[in-house]
Amino acid sequence: MPDKTNIEKVAELLKVEFLPPLDPGDAQSLHKALPGYQAIADDTARLAKKHGKTLNPGAYQT
Repeated sequence: MPDKTNIEKVAELLKVEFLPPLDPGDAQSLHKALPGYQAIADDTARLAKKHGKTLNPGAYQT
């Protein structure tokens, strides 16, 4: 059995699991919005712009 690396020793000491780094493609996919959330954010922004004066009259001076 090969000797453990320092990071494996620290992980064992802390009782956590050490996982290898993500591939660049996998890491990049974490930057994307989850399905549906982008549409909700877009709808919220549209409604806030449309009804902003009603929601907070002093904040939306046009």
